[in-house]
Amino acid sequence: MSRRFFSRTVQPFFLFTGAGTALVGLYAVLPSWAMPNVARLPYMQEYTIIIQH
Repeated sequence: MSRRFFSRTVQPFFLFTGAGTALVGLYAVLPSWAMPNVARLPYMQEYTIIIQH
């Protein structure tokens, strides 16, 4: 019973959250690509967290 519950609920949850984490990781690795393609926002190089802090 618990094995069936795990395979039907928790495993898809881990798959979904893992894909979301990988997608958010694109903002750290490729911000100039992720901003216009994922967030649909303009990428402004002078407005980054690293430069601000």
